[in-house]
Amino acid sequence: MAWDRIYYSVTEKQIELPDTFHSGFEVKEWLSGVRELLVTATGKSPYSEEVKDCITRAVKAMQDELSSSVHASEMAKRVNMSRSYFSQCFKDLVGMTFNEYLRHIRIEKAKEYLQYTQKTIQWIAENTGYADQKYFSRVFLEKTGMLPSEYRQSIQSELQMSDS
Repeated sequence: MAWDRIYYSVTEKQIELPDTFHSGFEVKEWLSGVRELLVTATGKSPYSEEVKDCITRAVKAMQDELSSSVHASEMAKRVNMSRSYFSQCFKDLVGMTFNEYLRHIRIEKAKEYLQYTQKTIQWIAENTGYADQKYFSRVFLEKTGMLPSEYRQSIQSELQMSDS
């Protein structure tokens, strides 16, 4: 009711409560959604500048240490946060879980290497944090719909067509 009063005072709309919930998970999802509505409506982040700074430092470290083994628990320690709170804040502020974001930046870096270098797929895998080239290729295929070699060929074909 308190959330509804706050939301109504800003938007002149009421928060809609579903008729029923079928699980605790649905309740949690609904509460998360209401929290997002309130944050958006009031324009305030539920996190302090210090917490935002910690997550920003973690993101920078992830980008700088892409070829290394990076784990959420270690990163949480480095920025002086508990593992669970770090994970919650990271997802809320970055919009992805720690592992989703790590996979995302690794694949984006791999795309850059494939486009701008002639390095081997093995070298690219190792330099984007994947010790196993086959696993790297599988993850790359899942995320892009192409194998790394196919991606490189498609980029080169596009460049040749644009040069013509």
